[in-house]
Amino acid sequence: MLTTTPNDLVHYLLERGLLAPESVVDGRLTVVPTARRNNNFSVVCTGGPSYFVKSLQPSAAQGLETMRQEASLYTVARAEEALAPLRDVIPEFHLFDPQRSILVVEYIDGAKTISEIHVQLGDAAEWVAELLGRALGAIHRAAAGALPRLDPNAFRRITPWALSLHQITPSFGQPGMQLQTLLLTYPEYAQALDAMRAAWRPNTVIHGDMKFDNCLVTGDDASRRLRIVDWELADLGEDIWDVAGILQNYLYWSAVSTQTSGAWSVAMPFEKLQPAMAAFWNAWAAERGVAEGERPAQLERAAAYAAARLLQSVMEMLVVTPVMSGHVALMLQTSLNILRDPAAMAKMIVGSEAGAYA
Repeated sequence: MLTTTPNDLVHYLLERGLLAPESVVDGRLTVVPTARRNNNFSVVCTGGPSYFVKSLQPSAAQGLETMRQEASLYTVARAEEALAPLRDVIPEFHLFDPQRSILVVEYIDGAKTISEIHVQLGDAAEWVAELLGRALGAIHRAAAGALPRLDPNAFRRITPWALSLHQITPSFGQPGMQLQTLLLTYPEYAQALDAMRAAWRPNTVIHGDMKFDNCLVTGDDASRRLRIVDWELADLGEDIWDVAGILQNYLYWSAVSTQTSGAWSVAMPFEKLQPAMAAFWNAWAAERGVAEGERPAQLERAAAYAAARLLQSVMEMLVVTPVMSGHVALMLQTSLNILRDPAAMAKMIVGSEAGAYA
C-alpha cells in the first residue's frame, strides 16, 4: 500500500520510531505536502527531528527504481570514507522502504534553492556559482578516486536519454514524435547527439539531474552551506554532464527570461549571466583538478552537453504542454546554434569571445 495522506504518513513514521508520540500529542508536528512529481511531504517537528518524505503516486510505480537508486547513493556515500565531499552536501538518509515505496531523508530547514536566491537578488551572483562549482568539483574528484572501492552493483550505468532524443521511443507519445520530427529536419542534431553518446565515458559518480532547484543554500555569509538534493538519477557517469546541467540552467534563464513569468522572469541577457557561468566553471575545474591545457576541450564538451540538456528540457515541456510555444522554439534554436559551434559557446562562457546564441 502506498502512503499518500499526511495522516497515513504520521502513523507510518510513528511505527518506525522516527517520530515521538508526544510530538504529535503536543501539536509540535506539521506535515506539508510538497508539489513534485512524487507524493512528497515535509514533516517538520518543532524541537525534534524533521524529515522530507518521498512517497510514490499510485500511478508512478515505475519510479520505484529511481527511488531505489537514490537510496543506494546514500548508502554508498555512508560506507566509503573518501566520499566526505559527497556526505557534506547530501541530506541525511533515514529509511528506504521498497514495499511501501517510501524514502525518508533529512528535512533541510531554512534553505533556499539557487533559483530562489537568484530571484531574491535579481541577479546571478558569482558567489553562488563559485560555491556550487567548488562543491561539485570536490564530489567528482573524490568519487573518481574512490571508484575502485565502490560497490559495482550500486549503480545502473545508464547513458542519459537526452543523447538519444532523435531516436525517441513510443513511451514519449505524440510529444516525442513531434520533437523527433523537428530534430531530424536538421542533420546537425542527430550527428551531434550520436557523437556525444558514442564518446560517453563514465569517470565518477554523478548526480545526473543537476539544476538550480536541486541546489539549496543555508546560512549567511561565513556560515553558508550548500546542499544538493534529489539524487534519483545518481549513477556512474561523466562529470561534465553535471557541469552541463548547471550551464544549461543559465542558458535557459537567458533564453526565456523575457518570455515567461515567475522565477525565470528576471530579464537576464547572456552578458549578465556570463560572469557567474565563468565563476562556476573555473571553480569546478580548479577543484576537480582539470589541467589548464585540458580545460578548453572540456568546456567545449560541456557546452555541447548543455545543448543536449536544453533539448531534454524541450521534451519535458512538450510532455506537459504539447504546444510549439515561443519558449520551445527559442530553446531549440539556442541548442542548434551551440551544437553547430560548441567551441564558440565555450569561449563565450569564459568571456574570451562575444556573441549571441538566442
